[in-house]
Amino acid sequence: MLVHIYGASDDLIEFEGDIRAEIDVNNTRTARKFYVYCEDELQFTFQIKFTDSGYWQVIPQIDDKTCDEDNSNFCKDWDIQLKYFDSDFCGYSTTLTINSYGDDFIISRKRK
Repeated sequence: MLVHIYGASDDLIEFEGDIRAEIDVNNTRTARKFYVYCEDELQFTFQIKFTDSGYWQVIPQIDDKTCDEDNSNFCKDWDIQLKYFDSDFCGYSTTLTINSYGDDFIISRKRK
């Protein structure tokens, strides 16, 4: 699976690729947190928010559920990239690209 996630306009979060969705955030500056699961196991989380300076920020995160003590269990062996102000998608947003190389995954607003 391949998915690109970015902010658009001042009120939309866009998902393009194998997951296609548009989330209206109603012009709020509150960060939205998302959880990425593969086979019901949390892989990583990310936050996205529209900043006061007029740009979108996407911030991948790890926590105690996504990596073990020696960091050997951080996510599956996926290609996860951040591009800043990627003109292919939105010139004023960070774009998070997840390429799972065939692994099915879901992106959820709720932690399981």
